[in-house]
Amino acid sequence: MSCPRLPVLVIAACVAAGCLPAGAQEWRAGEGAGGARAFFTLGGRPAGLEFACEGRGTIRTIVAGNGAQFPGGRDLTLALVVDGTAHVTSVRAEAEPNGAGSRFVRCDAAAALAPLIAALAKGKTLEVAGPTGLVALPLKGSGKAMARLASGCGG
Repeated sequence: MSCPRLPVLVIAACVAAGCLPAGAQEWRAGEGAGGARAFFTLGGRPAGLEFACEGRGTIRTIVAGNGAQFPGGRDLTLALVVDGTAHVTSVRAEAEPNGAGSRFVRCDAAAALAPLIAALAKGKTLEVAGPTGLVALPLKGSGKAMARLASGCGG
């Protein structure tokens, strides 16, 4: 079962404007087709950024787009900045399954993502800078969510 995704611009506007209570903006863990997953929620729904186990030892990073379509087949830059420390990588565009536009994905060995997962678990704020712009997300609940991801995906 796939979950609806909100465009990054809507997420940024709601987080910045404080249009939802703080409890409605948090990280949660769950189970996906490949195992454990950790994701940011807005109003109780997955929104913007997700880390999903794709089988033991592999984690897929998924960043929602803003409705614009991007060509596939070429690397795009993604920076995940946790409390001022940047984790820069490349992503590829793929069709957003629940709407028009593109989302951005990559797969990594869980061990390779361990420093980022640890930073997310301990951090206070995350800035996501990618092909569609910049959004700041709180890391409330990320400690438990990242621990579940790491233990459920061999990280």
